[in-house]
Amino acid sequence: MDYWTEYLKNGVQYHIRAGAKQAIYPFGVAWIEHKSDKNEVQTSYGADPTIWYDEICAKEKFVYCCVKQEIDKWDPYDFFPEAPSNEYDGESKRIMRKITVSSFMNEIAEAVAEVFSESFGQGEGFSADYCRNVAGKIKHRITKYENRLKNKR
Repeated sequence: MDYWTEYLKNGVQYHIRAGAKQAIYPFGVAWIEHKSDKNEVQTSYGADPTIWYDEICAKEKFVYCCVKQEIDKWDPYDFFPEAPSNEYDGESKRIMRKITVSSFMNEIAEAVAEVFSESFGQGEGFSADYCRNVAGKIKHRITKYENRLKNKR
């Protein structure tokens, strides 16, 4: 993944001085330059945001994989097996952005309902109640794999 486009979507651009992470500040602390709202360069001393970027991406990817597997199995329009394997990728990504590993099943159901209603129309019947079954499966998969990871540590 590209650090500049994925992590800094809010418009703030960070520049980490060359060598700071490896040589001067071995614990990931660096001088960070960023542009303010008025496009002025501001410098601050703080933690290198790339440290958390890898962890954030790993968690997002983990949640995305869980969501995608269950949404593809659910297949509310019976697109599979004729459709390409990426048929619901857009919806899966949008759901992933609305939930976390600690989201409750009802929050996941609301996210699924909202995303599918946006994609396929309000009249298609994607209520939170209708999406509760797939939300439970997503939550179960996230919890199952998260527990597996905790046990390996």
